[in-house]
Amino acid sequence: MHPFLRLKLAVYATLFTLASLAGCATPTFAPPGGTYHTVLVGSADIADWINEWSTEVRHRYANAVIVFAHGISRNGVWYSEPSIGEPITVEKLVQNVRAIHPSRRIVLVMCNPGKHKFSAPGVSYAMSNVWVAPDRIVSDFAKFVRALNEPDFVGSIHEFQENP
Repeated sequence: MHPFLRLKLAVYATLFTLASLAGCATPTFAPPGGTYHTVLVGSADIADWINEWSTEVRHRYANAVIVFAHGISRNGVWYSEPSIGEPITVEKLVQNVRAIHPSRRIVLVMCNPGKHKFSAPGVSYAMSNVWVAPDRIVSDFAKFVRALNEPDFVGSIHEFQENP
């Protein structure tokens, strides 16, 4: 890993840790029209793509809670793996978010390498891995190369599963 990237990740991890301790880890973004999205970030190295994916989510959902994290599959269970702390099952993560935001759609922008089906109502998620940058900002050539090298990735909110 490049030393500058390692430093950048360390700075992000420190900032998110401090923000979490201060209770400030849920910034909101207001699209045109004044509908707010709440963004929860569990993985500091995803921070570069928050604005792009937040815009992508707004193309399909208004007033969503967007959860950015790394998703892993372990022993047939889907987990969210944060930058700091222990992994949590995606089921428990959604229960925790639902307790705070009972009526809002939850969008999980995280990989689902085990292709786990998730039945919780009002949740949108990928049935495979999620590319770091949404397709709408990536060149056609880059999408072509990704499809050849990483066919198990999605790059659009319209490829997510939507639970009513």
